[in-house]
Amino acid sequence: MGISRLGGSGSTYSEITGLANNVTANGLFSYVEYEKSIGSSISTIRSTARFLNYLNTNGYTSYQTGGTYYALKTFTSTSSYNPGPLAGCISEVLVVAGGGGGGGNNYGGGGGAGGFIAQSLTIPSGTTTVTVGAGGAGGATGSRGSNGGDSVLLSLTAIGGGGGGTDNNDYGLSGGSGGGTAYADSTYAAPGTSGQGNAGGRGQSNAGGGGGGGGAGQAGAAQSLNPGRGSGRNGGNGLQSSLSGSTTYYAGGGGGADDSGAPGVGGFGGGGSGYGGNSQGGTNGVSNTGGGGGGNGGNGGTGIVMIRFALNIPSVFGA
Repeated sequence: MGISRLGGSGSTYSEITGLANNVTANGLFSYVEYEKSIGSSISTIRSTARFLNYLNTNGYTSYQTGGTYYALKTFTSTSSYNPGPLAGCISEVLVVAGGGGGGGNNYGGGGGAGGFIAQSLTIPSGTTTVTVGAGGAGGATGSRGSNGGDSVLLSLTAIGGGGGGTDNNDYGLSGGSGGGTAYADSTYAAPGTSGQGNAGGRGQSNAGGGGGGGGAGQAGAAQSLNPGRGSGRNGGNGLQSSLSGSTTYYAGGGGGADDSGAPGVGGFGGGGSGYGGNSQGGTNGVSNTGGGGGGNGGNGGTGIVMIRFALNIPSVFGA
């Protein structure tokens, strides 16, 4: 990372805190204040290795991009979290719920993506539980897929994706994004949650394929209302986040199944693809993306929660 010092070798405490406070409520300033409160010496506070060791031993990863250093905490399962000296800092967060399961037959709708929330949040002191939503189960033959589980970080709750419909349970379920509706209901598009996702695609009374599950960035593709058989429709695309240090899609909808062999494709962001055969075989949504399961029994992908702190500007640590 090219970091060798925090300030110059002769820096005073006030000079160090002045450097660290160049970014409002940033993690580095809070860390310096914490070290001072427990009686650490100036040389200890200036030790970059000590700070990076704190991050590593508490499950953070640290990286530099665009001239800024970041500390990232990633949750892929439900866990306790205590920010320690980073409490009170402004962070960027991503909260994605579990994706819905695909409808359980060869013309079932795709599962809706888990709800997607990306915003700034001040992390308070103390221990809290971070909940990561499970993916919804794909439906058994003739049954809807199940909704995915909610993901929760403090005041933020991302809603699990809606399950896809089938011939016996035609319409998809509402959720973070809505599940795709099966072929026998041409009027209903399951809604997503406002600000978190989009509607699933509707079915068509004579079509052999299911609608696509909704994604965080796009509604699931719908069947044509014209008579005749149609192929399964694609899941809606998700949205991108760069909190991990690379730009990645999350919360894509699952593709609808089709009994004529032309299933829909899952949306960008982990959506599973539908399956066109008579036996179940929809692709599962990708784990830790909140992607919806593919029609014909695909399971939804598990969600994810990320918390990223901006640590400093380059002049704080020096060359």
